[in-house]
Amino acid sequence: MFSQTRLVWIMLILRPAIFLDRDGVINVDHGYPHKLKYFAFMPDAETAIKRAHHKNIPIFIVTNQGGIGLGYFDITAMRQFHDHMLAQIADAGGHITDIAYCPHHPKSPDPVMRDCDCRKPKPGMILDLARRQVKLADGGADDISNRRITRTRRRHIRPLPIARPVGP
Repeated sequence: MFSQTRLVWIMLILRPAIFLDRDGVINVDHGYPHKLKYFAFMPDAETAIKRAHHKNIPIFIVTNQGGIGLGYFDITAMRQFHDHMLAQIADAGGHITDIAYCPHHPKSPDPVMRDCDCRKPKPGMILDLARRQVKLADGGADDISNRRITRTRRRHIRPLPIARPVGP
C-alpha cells in the first residue's frame, strides 16, 4: 500500500499536470481582481489552456485570494469571478480541471485569516488538489512532513518561466 505522499509523487510523475496562478497569468491583475466587468485574459492565456486541454493535460489553478482575508471581497464574489472565467475558457475550447484558492492574508484584520498552510509559496493548495484528484482516503494527511513536502516540490514540481508583456 502506498503512503499518501507517495501517491501524490506518483500522480505528478506519471501524469503531467499544469498548475497555474490566476492573477497575472490567466487574467489581467488589476489589484485584487474580483469584479466581472474588469475580467480580461492575459495575452495567449486562452490559447495555451486550450492547447494543454487538447493534449489531455489537466490544468489546475492555484491562487492566493488575500482580498478575502483583507475584506475587499467575499468568497461569493470570488466564485462568481471563477465561474465567469471558466465559462470564457470553455468558450475558447479549454478546460480547467480544478481550482484551489487561499483566502488568507498575513495582514488580515481577522487573526483567523492570517496564518495558514495553503498560501503560496507553501505547497498546501497543490497537495490538496493532488489528493482530491487521486481520491485519497480521508485521514493521514498530517503525517506528511514538511521536509518531504519540500523535497517533493524540489524534485517533481518545476516552475516554468512565463514571458509577461512589458508596459502598461
